Amino acid sequence: RGLNSELARNLCVQTAVGAAKLAQSSDVGIDELRRRVTSPGGTTEAALNQFEADNFKEIVDNALGKAADKSVELAEILGQTLNKN
Repeated sequence: RGLNSELARNLCVQTAVGAAKLAQSSDVGIDELRRRVTSPGGTTEAALNQFEADNFKEIVDNALGKAADKSVELAEILGQTLNKN
């Protein structure tokens, strides 16, 4: 809303990089890491509550299902192409 696109992109990328590094080096699960950074009444909690209200999990599950279906379809096509050669 108030950030220019370059700054927003940099913040997003650095947040993702930092989260990935933390997850990679941590001895606890992702769910526990998320719990640790979610302050009661804070911004992360507000975002997570909105995701839940908007059925984000279902949206992601549906998208991943479609991607998986498409990967099977493409693998079948590729297999047919390779078998012809």
